[in-house]
Amino acid sequence: MVQQLRKTKRVRDGLGEVSPLTGLVRCESCGGKMYHHRSKKGNHDYYECANYSNSRAKFASDHCSPHSCSSKSIKVILLDVIQKTTAYVREHENDFIKMVQENTSLRQGQTLKSHTRKITKNERRIAELDKLFSSLYEDKVQGVITAERFAQMSNGFEQEQQNLREENITLQSEVDVFNEDNEKVDKFISLVQKYTRIEELTPTVINEFIDSIVVYQSEWSEATEENRRMGTRSQRIDVHLKYIGDFSVPDNRTDEEIEAERIKEEKAEERRKKQREYMREKNAAKKLAKEKEKAVAVKQSANVAKTKTKKSSSAKKSSPKEKATA
Repeated sequence: MVQQLRKTKRVRDGLGEVSPLTGLVRCESCGGKMYHHRSKKGNHDYYECANYSNSRAKFASDHCSPHSCSSKSIKVILLDVIQKTTAYVREHENDFIKMVQENTSLRQGQTLKSHTRKITKNERRIAELDKLFSSLYEDKVQGVITAERFAQMSNGFEQEQQNLREENITLQSEVDVFNEDNEKVDKFISLVQKYTRIEELTPTVINEFIDSIVVYQSEWSEATEENRRMGTRSQRIDVHLKYIGDFSVPDNRTDEEIEAERIKEEKAEERRKKQREYMREKNAAKKLAKEKEKAVAVKQSANVAKTKTKKSSSAKKSSPKEKATA
C-alpha cells in the first residue's frame, strides 16, 4: 500500500491538502485520470477528466468531456458500497465465495479436478510419445521401417504432442485463474474481518478497500439539442474493490418491493418535473417583466432626452428676440 501511494503523484488542492482519492478516479470515456479541483474557499470541490482539463488549457479543442463529479458524491457512494459489501460478506460468506467464483471459467471443484486429471493424462501421453519416437527412430536406423514411413509416423507423433501441450496450457491457465480468484477471495474476507464496523471513509479504509473508481458522463432526463442540461441529473459511478473488482451485492427485495420503489421514484420525478416547469414559467415571467421595465425605462429616458432637446431648441430661437427688445 505504501509503495502504491509513493507511485501516485500527490497533487495539493487549493487549500494545500491532498485528496485521499488521488490516483483512484478514472474517466470512463478516455480511461485517463481525473483531476481534483477545490477552490481556496472550499465551495467548489469536484473531479474532472484530466484530458479534458489539459486540452482546454493547451489546445483550442476538447479531447474528452468533463465527466465532472463532486468529491462529496463519490465519497458517499464509496462508503455505501464498502458498508453494503462488507456486511454481505459477514452474513453470507459462502454465497459471496460462490458469486466471485462464478466469474471464472471454473465454477465448481469437480471441474477443477477434471482439469487436473486431464493435464496429468496429457503429460503421461506426451512422455509415451517421446518413448515411441525413440523406438521408431531405432527401427529406422535398423532398417525395420523406411525413411518415408518414419517421417510420416514421426510427424503424427509431433502433431499429437503439440496439440496436447497446447491443451495443457489452456487447462492450466484456467486452473491458475481459479486458484488466484480463491486467493483473492480469502484476502478480501481477511480484510473484512479486520473491521468490526466501518462508520466513516478514512484514508486508510480507502487505500485498503478501493482499487479504482470509474466515472461516467452525466445524463439529464429532459435534455434537448438546444439545452442539454434540463431535468434531473444522473451519473453512473463504478467502484472496483481490491481483490474482487466491481462486485454487486444481491438485491434481496421482493418483486413487490422493487415495483413499489419504482412507482415511488416515478411519482417523485413527476413532482420534480412539475416543480421545474413551474420555476421555468416563473423565471420566464420575471425575465419578461424585467424586459418590459427596461423597455419602459428606455422609452422614458428617450422622452426626457427629447423634451430637453425641444427646450434647448426653443431657448436658442427666443434668444435673438430678447436681445433686439433690449
